[in-house]
Amino acid sequence: MKTLKHVFAVVLTLALLFALTAPAFADGSITVMEPGSHTYTAYKIFDVTDDGSGNLTYTATDPWKTAIQDALVAGEVGGLVIANDGTVTKLADFKAADFAAWAKDNVPSSATAISFSEVSGKMTTGDVDPGYYLVFPTDGDVASLCTVLDSEIAIQNKNDMPFDKKAEEGSDWVDESGVQIGDVVNFKITGKVPELDADQASYFYLVSDRLSEGLTLLNDSTYPVVVEIGGTEITMTVVTDPNAELEGNQIRFITDNGRLCGFDLSLDVLDYGKAAATQGADIEITYSALVNSDAINQINENNATLDYGDETTQHHKDSMTKHYTSVIVIDKYETGSPESKVPGAKFVLKNADGKFYHLIDTPAQAAVEDDPGTPEDESRPAQPARYEVEWVNDAANATIAETDAEGGASFPGLKDGTYYLVETEAPAGYTLLTDEIEVVVDGSDSTAVGLTPAQVTLALSEFVRVANTPGSLLPSTGGIGTTIFYIGGGVLVLAAIVVILLASRKKNTKANN
Repeated sequence: MKTLKHVFAVVLTLALLFALTAPAFADGSITVMEPGSHTYTAYKIFDVTDDGSGNLTYTATDPWKTAIQDALVAGEVGGLVIANDGTVTKLADFKAADFAAWAKDNVPSSATAISFSEVSGKMTTGDVDPGYYLVFPTDGDVASLCTVLDSEIAIQNKNDMPFDKKAEEGSDWVDESGVQIGDVVNFKITGKVPELDADQASYFYLVSDRLSEGLTLLNDSTYPVVVEIGGTEITMTVVTDPNAELEGNQIRFITDNGRLCGFDLSLDVLDYGKAAATQGADIEITYSALVNSDAINQINENNATLDYGDETTQHHKDSMTKHYTSVIVIDKYETGSPESKVPGAKFVLKNADGKFYHLIDTPAQAAVEDDPGTPEDESRPAQPARYEVEWVNDAANATIAETDAEGGASFPGLKDGTYYLVETEAPAGYTLLTDEIEVVVDGSDSTAVGLTPAQVTLALSEFVRVANTPGSLLPSTGGIGTTIFYIGGGVLVLAAIVVILLASRKKNTKANN
């Protein structure tokens, strides 16, 4: 009996020692800070285990395992490899924001949803198992990913994290605008410094902007890229390595076939987010772009993105602007016969300020190789033909649009507004139009969602049908011409009639006598 008690005491002592030295495996939780009016749902995508030294293993199980494997095969997602046993490997090109967007839109029907409840003005899941979780508001459009182990994971309500791109139009900042070839468009991206806890170890804030083919980013002393936090300009370090991971206050410019088309930049907002004086301060990025000839009769969609978060949560937002140029298309036909087209009619275009349209046409230039025999300032790549619209005071310097064999002519690269067509020369045998033709250009319908390319082209084209009346081939100005003969003949006829009447009257008088 004493031996049994002794053994029991030893076992109990060992158990107590193990309990004191073993790591705690408490459940974690997910909390949304300042959720506003949103309600949230979470899904566990992967199981997560920790080997005790910080090395995490992610494991996929159905229904997510099958859904993700199918998406990988279809090319809908990338950057992941899932082994047969479900072990997940994240590759270097894995993009959490893209994966989150896909997962939100493709939740398997049999996946288990985890609801949130409100506690002290926050939304929380309560205790959940360790895992890699997808979190999104049921009435929002953006999602978050977070790794939960044995502690509370706090995430910001990313739907309320401001991020907005606008373009300047007059005194307003707009999402859409009509522009003309050669315009300089000013852009502004706005955001806010996050509110971070004092013990926050790291935080990233990455902005990317891409301009479509019809816009060329400007970056010089006249049109610089300027970054401000709380009204104070931030000095940005330029990074040229296309593969370098941006950190701190850094910017990298992006080119496409020689065209400066955008930038990636990172901001160090960690200290700003911890300091009460700068929490919520405005972040503002301003820059400009030139509307180039690739924008003719096109819609340019320009997307800016924001990726932000820390080592456990990643968020993504985007904001787009649209810019379009329109074209006036003339259809010249013979009055009363729409199918009979009239070539050779010449027009100029006048704007509401009374100035005339002039299209600057710079021909394409072949490449000049950079070799020892070529001066440095003459070494250049091939340059495509470029166009720019300017408005001149004198109609003599205006671009003339002449109707072709199909009666067609056009004035491309125009912004919305009121214009006037002026016919300067009518084809031989036709009467010159004496009145200007008012044309109102409004290409805003082209930005409607769901249009086909053909429908977009039609929406950006303002068709003007111009009837041309055949005129007399006899001169009516500059001399009396053959008209004198008609007048003389008329006088002789009248005289003959008078003589006949007088003779008849005289004869009748004699007869009566």
